Amino acid sequence: MFTASPLPPRQPKFPDLLLLAVTYFIAASATIVSTRFGGGVACLWIASPILVAYLTQTEPKNWWPPLIACAIASWLATALFGFGVAAAPAFSVINMAESALAAWLMNRSRLRAGLDSLPQVAALILFAGLIAPAVTGIAGAEASMVASGTSYWTNWLNWLTGHGLGAITILPIAILVMRGETSQWYRRSGGWMRFEALALMIFVAVTTTFVFAQDDLPLLFLPILPVIVATFRFGRFGAAMSLLLVTLLGGLFTLTGSGPATLIVGSALFHAQFYQFYTAVLVLITLPIAADLKHRKQLFEELQTSEARYRLVTDNATDIVVNLDVDGRVLYVSPSIQALAGYDEDDLTGTYASGLVHPEDVDAVRKCHFLSLAEPDRAHSVEYRGRTASGEYQWFETNTRGLIDSNGKPTGVVSVIRNISRRKDVEHRLKEAALTDPLTGLANRRAFNDAVDALIDAEVAGPACLALFDIDHFKRVNDEYGHDAGDRVLQKFAQVANQVTREGDLLARLGGEEFGLLLRGASLEAAARVCERVRGEFGSAITTIENGRDICVTVSAGVASLSPESSRADLLRSADAALYDAKHAGRNRLSLAA
Repeated sequence: MFTASPLPPRQPKFPDLLLLAVTYFIAASATIVSTRFGGGVACLWIASPILVAYLTQTEPKNWWPPLIACAIASWLATALFGFGVAAAPAFSVINMAESALAAWLMNRSRLRAGLDSLPQVAALILFAGLIAPAVTGIAGAEASMVASGTSYWTNWLNWLTGHGLGAITILPIAILVMRGETSQWYRRSGGWMRFEALALMIFVAVTTTFVFAQDDLPLLFLPILPVIVATFRFGRFGAAMSLLLVTLLGGLFTLTGSGPATLIVGSALFHAQFYQFYTAVLVLITLPIAADLKHRKQLFEELQTSEARYRLVTDNATDIVVNLDVDGRVLYVSPSIQALAGYDEDDLTGTYASGLVHPEDVDAVRKCHFLSLAEPDRAHSVEYRGRTASGEYQWFETNTRGLIDSNGKPTGVVSVIRNISRRKDVEHRLKEAALTDPLTGLANRRAFNDAVDALIDAEVAGPACLALFDIDHFKRVNDEYGHDAGDRVLQKFAQVANQVTREGDLLARLGGEEFGLLLRGASLEAAARVCERVRGEFGSAITTIENGRDICVTVSAGVASLSPESSRADLLRSADAALYDAKHAGRNRLSLAA
């Protein structure tokens, strides 16, 4: 919803009030003299819009001085040219009530009178052109009936149409004048623009004169062309000035019995009312166009500002900014692509972005792209490996958001891409550290358990075995030679076991002097042979400890095979039981689970 801007701190001054009252008096007197057909109310009223325009640009607490000044002007005009001195006070009060009501409705609706937007134009037409004259016309028609003896409903209809159409026609230009926009336009415009505006206004005046100075052809459509041209060229100013010219010139000819309206069989009152209807239609055609053009101009200026900021950011950003169409083709890529990936932006424009993505990550990137198109109000992110200009794959993170047109249809995406290779490297090292035993460099219990679970959960598991190793008399080594010697024994076992196990086997330190070995694709007999080699090689290996002394240590092992119904706990329990049997049988031996 468009909200009103704060009212200017207009303080009524005597010269301003005098000018307002004189203008009101002239407008009221002219319409009373020329449009009181049949002795009733004037069929065209252009005085109230002048006061409404002033009030809508003034704080309500300052309304009393202009209302009093215009009330005096209204009383004089009615007394001198209208219903006389006796009826003048009533019409003065009613006219002031109409202007105050229209201005109050404008303020209450938070769409103060103006031409800045379509809602403001609608508010102007509704409040000043319909509601205010319809309500005050009830009292105005009654006062006219009492003063002149004319029909109540005829007076009410003439009041509604005359005051309403007068407001719709005159109020826009009055608002521009009250806001100072006409003088601002004159100061901002150059000599050529002023000349063009003058030429267009002359074109409007000549066309209107040509149409309304004759009564042979129904040419009412002709003034529409120059009015629309003036509106498109000069917006609200062009619309208001051209409408004013058509209203004044066309009204003058119509009231003097000339113009296309006289081709209709009817009275002078009917001709005037038809002309008012014609003017209202012209206003309803032009003002919304002027408001929409103003709105579009504002949007265009905001777009230019936004694009300038966007260009400034993208040209100097360390991240890559990319625009893709709905099919994933590159429409724009920021110059930072050169520093981060080695590409020239022109080389990538028009290519498919997926061609730069690692084949294993293409599906994830496409999923993110289509999600962004389907949910443009949300940002989506994806991490993937992208190929640089050197052919090397590096890690990138893309945050992307869908773009839509005015109909809500997706037109593409805008993405911000960041090189995260360093972060990925840190993450990889941290992950390895979390899954690695720092003393031996082997996998730790967590990594071993994850591998066992993955093997059990695999759809096609195949044969596999799990072995547990325990260093014999390890406590004695620590007690006799110290913990450093114990650490060297553990490291020696890791070294020997890695040398004799198969490629693809996972060796892990589970804690203390206990180790685990996962043998994928090995039967119990094959696993036993591998474990026996480990036991034998380690038993004959020499561990050099502190002070250059050499010691030999043995190891015991238990092996269990994986069955379809096994769980990790079952498998470890079976291997541990076999290890216990080996220890119980004298150590330095291998035992197979039953």
